[in-house]
Amino acid sequence: MSGRQTRSVSIEKNSPAPNGSVLTYALIGASLAVVMLLAFAGFYDIDLLSHPAPVAGVTALALAGGVIMHFLQAARHRAADIEACVAS
Repeated sequence: MSGRQTRSVSIEKNSPAPNGSVLTYALIGASLAVVMLLAFAGFYDIDLLSHPAPVAGVTALALAGGVIMHFLQAARHRAADIEACVAS
């Protein structure tokens, strides 16, 4: 294996590129938030339909969290790639 191939394998192992798009990360975050809200509401016997603002707020935060996670993972991957190129 050449040095470039070794660096590429190392980068993908230690800091992989994001597998999905920003939209995918956002939708997964929102879906997880909704499932957690439903579990919370079921446990505490809360009617979520009578509280739309908190539900929308939590869902929006989860969407933003998914977007942030995507950009953080992409930035870490780029930084590892640049570091590997500079080190060689």
